[in-house]
Amino acid sequence: IIVADDEEIVLRALVAALEEAGHTTYKASDIREAIELIKSSSDVDLLVTDAIMPGGNVTDLIATFTERFPDAPVLVCSGYVEEDVLARDLSAGAFEFLQKPVSSSTLRNKVRSLLASK
Repeated sequence: IIVADDEEIVLRALVAALEEAGHTTYKASDIREAIELIKSSSDVDLLVTDAIMPGGNVTDLIATFTERFPDAPVLVCSGYVEEDVLARDLSAGAFEFLQKPVSSSTLRNKVRSLLASK
């Protein structure tokens, strides 16, 4: 699972929750770093990302991920979805969304559900 968030404390909490559930994670603190992880990875089951991060546009990050791993789901965790494109994609079902702050158990349950339906 690639986990991307620019807030270090949030990134650590998301990674810890997922690793406690037995998932292997790769973390990125900005969009460029996340895109490099996507391009250099051979098998990724899920992208978990914040909606707004430095280093580019989150819609570009999601597009890069879905192009490379078309069968893998995307989960956006954010306090809000600011960009009109993200809001449109969310309503179209292009990705799943969890409102921050999100509990570890809610995150794990959502990830379990997404990976089971993959």
